[in-house]
Amino acid sequence: MDVDDPPEAKSSAPTQNPSAAAAQPDSRGELDPASVVLGSDYTAAIARAQVVFEDAARSAAGYVQAEAFAMDRLDQELSDAISDPAQRNSPAASHQRERAQRRCDELIAAARQRFDADSQVLIAELAALDPQLPPAMASWTSPAWTRLNGPPASGVRIGEFAAPERGELRLPFCVPTPIARPIWVLDGDLPALSAVTSLVLRLVVAARAVPSSSTTAARSVAVDVFDLTGSLAPLSDLLTPLLGSAAVTSADVMVDRLGALESSLELAQMALEAGDVADVYNRVVVIADLPFGWDAATMARLLRIIDRGGRLGWSFVLSGAVDEHDADPLVSMIADRTLMFPMSADATAHDPWVGLQWSVRPEQIEPQSPQARQIVARLADPAPQPGARRQL
Repeated sequence: MDVDDPPEAKSSAPTQNPSAAAAQPDSRGELDPASVVLGSDYTAAIARAQVVFEDAARSAAGYVQAEAFAMDRLDQELSDAISDPAQRNSPAASHQRERAQRRCDELIAAARQRFDADSQVLIAELAALDPQLPPAMASWTSPAWTRLNGPPASGVRIGEFAAPERGELRLPFCVPTPIARPIWVLDGDLPALSAVTSLVLRLVVAARAVPSSSTTAARSVAVDVFDLTGSLAPLSDLLTPLLGSAAVTSADVMVDRLGALESSLELAQMALEAGDVADVYNRVVVIADLPFGWDAATMARLLRIIDRGGRLGWSFVLSGAVDEHDADPLVSMIADRTLMFPMSADATAHDPWVGLQWSVRPEQIEPQSPQARQIVARLADPAPQPGARRQL
């Protein structure tokens, strides 16, 4: 899958010889997690998450490079030890081989020790940050979910990066909000329903947030669900208190709803041009099992809505399978505009800093879970939420 490039950030890690880097003492191991403070500036949250990911990527690259350097050097030294046929079975050659293996093992062990120390620091940093993050970026176990009416976040958490072969570190996969592209949850061997539920809840929470200077407790967020197959029925049931209109489950209703979205776009655009509103980042559109049930005309209308709505900050979450051999140009055009998220245990991505491969797992929450229902109940309740900033 693709990972959008993060905002540019200066790296404090100089390039070093792998053997020298492995021998350096760990200067970050003394970090006190209690000193990791995000503060009330939620706009900095996405940048902080990217910095942690970059630190992890560069630390992992240092370990991988050191290991490769050690193995290459071992191979060369073993070749040198047996280069003379007359001496290859001598005690001197045996000693040379043992010394080469020992040097290799020591270098890899030192590199691994530093990498593990770096990982522990990052794990502690993430644990300290998680309760401070805006809910849309926090883990599902974070106490941040008790404060849903906080200030605007700068991102939304859609998954998690990990490299099990390199250790236990798990990194949040966050994208800036409003999301730049629709997110397409691809069918696979993991359940799509729980991933779509997670995305929708997080996007709604992110879209409701308002600047601290606003006189409104929380922005109203319209949620539209197109579910011609019924695969998202549990999600539609969960979102009932937030849905302005019932989920679209038939083709004739779909045409009417597309018309309503087009009208909403026109009104939003006119309001922006007239200066009546500062932004219209307040709609989440969910489409199940695309392109099933969508003909060429409705697909063309959807494509226009995605293009225009995306420019206004609307969020689109799609699910379904993409056939690489599908000749429908409209499906291809929509697919090209999306961030594809495979629902597969084998899904991987490469980080944009050093190009290492990471496994990717989506954030998931079951729509029938007590936590999901509590979140929707609080979203539907106009009363101030615990921990919400008082609006003046």
